[in-house]
Amino acid sequence: MASHAIFGLLVLCGASAHAPPRGRSPEGPVLPTHGVVGACAAPAARPCGVCVVTDVDDTLKSSGGWMLGGIALGGVDSSFSRGSYYPGVVQFELELSLHGLPPGQPPHDAAILTARAVELLAFLEIAPDSPLCERFRAAGAEMGCEWRVGDVLYGSVQEWICQERKGARKVRNFAQLAARRRAAARGEPAAFIFCGDSGWSERDEEAIDGISQTRLLSAAFVHVVSDDWSAGAPRVPPDRTTADGVPVAHFLTYPGAALKAARLGLLGASALLRICASAERDATRDPRNLPAGGLNDALLRTDLAEARAFAACAERAPAASARWPAVGAADAGAGKQPAADGDASPLLPAR
Repeated sequence: MASHAIFGLLVLCGASAHAPPRGRSPEGPVLPTHGVVGACAAPAARPCGVCVVTDVDDTLKSSGGWMLGGIALGGVDSSFSRGSYYPGVVQFELELSLHGLPPGQPPHDAAILTARAVELLAFLEIAPDSPLCERFRAAGAEMGCEWRVGDVLYGSVQEWICQERKGARKVRNFAQLAARRRAAARGEPAAFIFCGDSGWSERDEEAIDGISQTRLLSAAFVHVVSDDWSAGAPRVPPDRTTADGVPVAHFLTYPGAALKAARLGLLGASALLRICASAERDATRDPRNLPAGGLNDALLRTDLAEARAFAACAERAPAASARWPAVGAADAGAGKQPAADGDASPLLPAR
């Protein structure tokens, strides 16, 4: 049944069974850096800062829980309508990219790891002029910096049919991304922070564990989603640390994610407040998904209140302890750049 659905989708989209899609390598459909961004010359060396690596569907914006022949088209989340961005998500990823940078140093471009099939790029490509990429550029411009989506690495139809392969594919794509960024940074690797979702549950957690083994990951943030909100919000799994010492934080809203990032020393108080303001602004513009008094509105307001209370305390006592104090503790202190907004918490180093 699943294979019939995929075949029908390929026919519908006009995919050719003979000509390999653009970007396909001899080893399989691993896409290089897309479009104009991939053609740019290597940037100047950036020995500090992080590259935020993000999923798209159910992480940046909702898949709506659409299904075809029993197979999810991008994700499972039914709490927001398909294509709707989660409040505060872009500002959250931008602030992670800016934290700890010295004055005047631009942030690393964001990178995307997505399960979207490379065979269907004619319909699913995340192009440099897409609305998604424009959101990233606009957020950077509002903060007075150049920030954009850089590398985009895709999955394939194979993972749609055999979904147990999704985790391994993301691990391979991350390794490829890390190699590119090392070369672009002239031999000085940046740390990475991964933002994903719980839509594929065990496979997503396995992917995070696999990526953490590269010892390049500083933290992972997992947006908890569900295809059934009839009984209320889904249970949020406990935060954990991988076998390689990488903190993994689970959350329902992006102010909630920002609060956990601040506790980890990955955001300062001012950044936390900016994310809250962005989320509130986004919510005001989206009454369809966040009607007053609805569940999404209530969850957001709860996390906004907690995040702002934490920021108020942090501004009075900036040296707030991290939730996982052992992570990066040995690297704190001499030689570390303070955060741009005055918070003294060190950037968690790559392992």
